[in-house]
Amino acid sequence: MPKFPLVGPSYTSQSVNADCQSTINLYPERIESGEGNANIVLYPSPGTKVFVDLPAPPLPPSAFREPSVFNTIQIPFTGSESGNTLTTSFVPGGGIDPTHGDLQFGDIAIMSFEQNMNPNPNTVASVVMSYLGNSIGTFFQIGPTLNIGGPTGKALGLFYCQIQIPVSRAGTINVAINYSGLIQNANAFMRWTTIRNLTTIDQVSSAVILAPPVFAGTPITISQVEMVLGYIITYLGNSTGTTAQSPLVFFTPPGYGGATIQDPMTFSYKCLPGTYTPTWNAIGPAYTATTAAIVCYSFKLALA
Repeated sequence: MPKFPLVGPSYTSQSVNADCQSTINLYPERIESGEGNANIVLYPSPGTKVFVDLPAPPLPPSAFREPSVFNTIQIPFTGSESGNTLTTSFVPGGGIDPTHGDLQFGDIAIMSFEQNMNPNPNTVASVVMSYLGNSIGTFFQIGPTLNIGGPTGKALGLFYCQIQIPVSRAGTINVAINYSGLIQNANAFMRWTTIRNLTTIDQVSSAVILAPPVFAGTPITISQVEMVLGYIITYLGNSTGTTAQSPLVFFTPPGYGGATIQDPMTFSYKCLPGTYTPTWNAIGPAYTATTAAIVCYSFKLALA
């Protein structure tokens, strides 16, 4: 039987090593000497490989829902102490924007503890909350617990959770605060803040700073439009364990959406992608802090 000079998947070579069952990415080239077993040979094409993987460009602010801080209240620090645990309760209330109504699935709840270390030197280790017998969600700590002023000074701890069940703003939330050791006469400034249209926590920075009248905390860098928040406590040389009443807290550069100041210690901004440095400026000699602690963190925004 005569041999036909075929090149391609329809031809089976007598040599398995030279056999080609697929011509994908192969190109034909004529054998100019005429001495080959066929008139044409197949060579592989050079192909391509990844040179660099460019990240997707950041979305504009219009691509996200507007974050809304709709409830921030101080929780009275009263309750029952037993071993390592303090139990108490509170009513979330209508907050600063009652048009949001009740708490919904997906809302973010933030608990801050500004704790006096004397007479209780142990710090908050975990938080559990329930409504009508059901957990409202799992609380996670934001950054480390920060201590300023030594064993008789102050400590700052922040926790957050994503609400998992509807909670009436007129209902009662039961709280169990677990400490790192046995407690007695525990004393802390507790604040509850709820924010809508946030999704997951992204970046966290923290610092304990020996504070001149103006100081800067640890920068925080975000790659998308996000909500950047912070909490600051100060230790005053002329008043042990007292927080400055009116510090000016801001970012350099400032957030594009302006600041939301819930109280002298809590602040939040909407920020474009970039690096932001939290700073604090004492307003007068009476509030000159010798030490300060600050925790900054960012949350991703829900898409519009």
